[in-house]
Amino acid sequence: MQMPADLHEKQVQLNRAFEKLGVLPIYSCAPYWTGCVPKIGSNVAWGEHNAVAFANSIIGARTNFESHMATIPAAISGRIPYYGMYVPENRKPRVSIEVTARLRSPVDWRCLGVAAAKKVGAMIPLFHGLCAVPTVNNLRDLCASFGPPWTSAPMLHIQGITPEACGNENAVDDVSRLDQFTISDADLDDVRRELSGNRNEPIDLVALGCPQYSLNEIKNVADRLRNKHVNDGVQLWVWTDASTRAVAERLGLVEVIVNAGGAVIADTCGCAACPVGRSGFGFRTVATDSTKSCGFLGRTGLRTYLGTVEECIDAAATGIWSRRGP
Repeated sequence: MQMPADLHEKQVQLNRAFEKLGVLPIYSCAPYWTGCVPKIGSNVAWGEHNAVAFANSIIGARTNFESHMATIPAAISGRIPYYGMYVPENRKPRVSIEVTARLRSPVDWRCLGVAAAKKVGAMIPLFHGLCAVPTVNNLRDLCASFGPPWTSAPMLHIQGITPEACGNENAVDDVSRLDQFTISDADLDDVRRELSGNRNEPIDLVALGCPQYSLNEIKNVADRLRNKHVNDGVQLWVWTDASTRAVAERLGLVEVIVNAGGAVIADTCGCAACPVGRSGFGFRTVATDSTKSCGFLGRTGLRTYLGTVEECIDAAATGIWSRRGP
């Protein structure tokens, strides 16, 4: 990956300034996987979209979508204004979503979040009727996709998983009084069609890891790249945090990806416009497994194509987008 020298120098200066303040240089958009896990009911001040939704919805901590202008004073003072998701009443679900769709792949969970956002907007939903037992990755994907740029809601409830959807004092009083919505297979197919683009389109970049990939996801990419090579006209970037990349490197996974012509990049991700828009490659088309990347990178003028990891790896190898979905 290329980056303008002045941009890199300014970022390094900013990082050093934060470290002098006592900031831990994790640089992860999934801090809940890198040792930063708040307790249930604790107040935190986070800003990254999927991290905020995961903290509120899965961990049971309390945070708004906070800006740097709020999080730095909060870290120094140990206090944050009492508003939004810090207020118990504001955390209750306002609508109910019955999920009848079959969730067969990670992309289905991501499309579920987008479909929900399109139906309920910024209202906090209660999901129920999920036909699958969610993994931590599934929960992360749902939280990441039910959020900006699709909705401004900082939280969702999942029946039986979200602490506040399990009968404590902040749970909704009567679910039957909530407005009812349903998300079906057809709703997921609509999102997939909207974001997947046309078949047989040339691809410049394959971007994986938004939110940043876990070790198992990096292993999945490495396994699928064995005996393959990235097309000469394509860049394959896999984003993760530095600690996960270090483990993947020790396990030989980074070597497999690099030998195949890809790159494993730490401490940034696909929603950061600088790595993609100012990389110097002049990208026009991006294949990704992230609805969030589609939403944010699409706003920069790039044509984005959503698919499974398998479809993205095929695009990296052939240079052509050949989606298999609806």
